[in-house]
Amino acid sequence: MLKFDPGEILSTKAAMDVVLNNKTNGQYYIQKHLKGDFGDIDSKQKRTNKENIILKSGEIISKYFLDNGAVLKIITDFENKATIFCVPNENYSYLAKNKKFQDAEEG
Repeated sequence: MLKFDPGEILSTKAAMDVVLNNKTNGQYYIQKHLKGDFGDIDSKQKRTNKENIILKSGEIISKYFLDNGAVLKIITDFENKATIFCVPNENYSYLAKNKKFQDAEEG
């Protein structure tokens, strides 16, 4: 059972490359995220995620280490009604606000 609505699901080019290069399925990770399995985040972020799910505000953040050592982040932004695949330290805010695919380095 899903814990929250993802809104529109988007991805940065870098995150798409990570998924493709790891030969994994992004659907697997989005399902984990939406069911409350937030991967490799600290206990403070887990608490924040749970509070934000209840309040339906803020962000829900998940981080997953893939088999090839790459890291994939999934962030649900309640304000912008979007869930974004990205990589650590990548600016994804443009996607959330404009809801369209873009290489994060462009904006």
